[in-house]
Amino acid sequence: MGLPCSTFPLRLFITRKSKVMYPEKVKRNIRIAWICLLVACLGTYFLAASHFTPQAIAAFLEQYQGQVFAVYFILCLLRGITLIPATPFLFAGIILFPNRPFLLLGAFLLSLFLIALFLYRAARYVGMGPRFLGAHQDKIDKIKKRMHGRAGFWFILLWAFAPFTPTDLISYVAGSLKMRFSKFIVPLISGEALICSIYVFNGTALVRHYF
Repeated sequence: MGLPCSTFPLRLFITRKSKVMYPEKVKRNIRIAWICLLVACLGTYFLAASHFTPQAIAAFLEQYQGQVFAVYFILCLLRGITLIPATPFLFAGIILFPNRPFLLLGAFLLSLFLIALFLYRAARYVGMGPRFLGAHQDKIDKIKKRMHGRAGFWFILLWAFAPFTPTDLISYVAGSLKMRFSKFIVPLISGEALICSIYVFNGTALVRHYF
């Protein structure tokens, strides 16, 4: 039995509206789930800080004899999804692989690249949410202008190079602002390569001094 002509436009409107609204609902649910994950992981990181020292991470990984490097790489990838700081994991690698600095540096930078790619792609799909964008539009516009401006390359490079800035977060911001990936990833990895090289090739002395 066919639809009455009088109800067909209404049914069509409801169907089209559902198709438009459903993706945003999915995105909102993903944002909520990811925020809950971040709160849980970062809360654990700060409340149980003794378990996230370079020595503790290295001790945990040493139990995987013969597979330490593979598990270490996977752990570095998982770390990036939760936005837990990367520095303790790099120093854990320095403790575990003191005689393989180039391998460690290459693997760690590869993990940073893959994390940046994931967060960038995820942000392009999930976004920041209309409420967040509306509440912080002025600040977002300033960040967007700075990242897209002439000094954008140096802004991202220095952000990545600075020891205490959340590098993973800028990957999400770049994706949300729909910045071209190549324009963002080159300065990001360049800055990370500089700071990580300093850490890796001076690692033993730094670990003894600070940890």
